Amino acid sequence: MKVTWPTWAETRVSTFAVVVASLVAAVMLFGIDTLAYKLMVDWLPLVWGKVNG
Repeated sequence: MKVTWPTWAETRVSTFAVVVASLVAAVMLFGIDTLAYKLMVDWLPLVWGKVNG
C-alpha cells in the first residue's frame, strides 16, 4: 500500500483544530468543575443545614 503524507498546510490546519478543540474542552471542564465545587462546598451545606436545622 502507498502511504500519502499530509502536506504542511493540512498539518497546520489539523494542529490548529486540535489546539482549538483542546482549549474549548479545557474551558468547558473548568466550568463544570467550578459549578460542581460551588454545589458541593457552598450550596449543598446550606440546603443540608436547612433540612436538618
